[in-house]
Amino acid sequence: MKKVKSDWIKREKCRTNNIEKFIKLITKLAPKKKLNIIKLSSIKNYPLILLKPKKISKGPKILIAAGFHGEEQAGPWGIIEFLRTPSNKLMKKANVSFLPLINPTGFSKGRRENDWMEIPNTGYLHKKDFPGEKLSKEDKILMKNINLLVKIAKDGFVSLHEDSAMKKCYIYTFEKSEKPEKFSSILIKTNNKFFKICPNTIISEGGMKQKVTEGIIFNCHDGSFEDKLFHKGVPRTACTETPGLANINKRIQANAAIIKSFIKFSISNTK
Repeated sequence: MKKVKSDWIKREKCRTNNIEKFIKLITKLAPKKKLNIIKLSSIKNYPLILLKPKKISKGPKILIAAGFHGEEQAGPWGIIEFLRTPSNKLMKKANVSFLPLINPTGFSKGRRENDWMEIPNTGYLHKKDFPGEKLSKEDKILMKNINLLVKIAKDGFVSLHEDSAMKKCYIYTFEKSEKPEKFSSILIKTNNKFFKICPNTIISEGGMKQKVTEGIIFNCHDGSFEDKLFHKGVPRTACTETPGLANINKRIQANAAIIKSFIKFSISNTK
């Protein structure tokens, strides 16, 4: 397993749910990576931000999201960690957009739900199978912008999540194939550089029993945002799950590495 190189959250005296610090850092880092800051809407006093390249290159168009669930805080900070790296080489070869923090009110309180006790990332599809699941305020904002989000995720989408009850990692992936291919393999292998992989088992979540095989839950149509984008034509989407019981800095480093691996894969495999 990879050794954690930094403890910058502790050094900067930054609580993981310090949303003011998070927004300040995103606002500072985005221009350095030549990203426009687009405010899709407001959630109470907080912006729901989209970071989008100022100039469009010939490379793939991909979207990375984090912070659907407020207690899963290594995803948003993983985006910060990735943007803090000095090299712009990868960003020049791909059109990388970010939704860095979907659920700001949940993030600020370190809880899964938003301030209206809604759980984002449900209710996009398959409503007959999941009659109790409804779109949250944040989900409705994403749906209002769905055409834009599909366009900028044309070649792939990854949502950075965490499982707060786990010490091992796993992922959900969607691909247009009967079994996981290179996209799925690269994401789970990157996660495995930091954490052990969840063994073959059944995970119960949201009323569904999902089969994990070699750390991957494959083409599980659960009505999530990644499921929605896949149905809208995005060829490959994923929800990565770092273990919430592991060290926070290690989880941040893992999420930054997942972003890097996803971009590299997209550059190499998108025609």
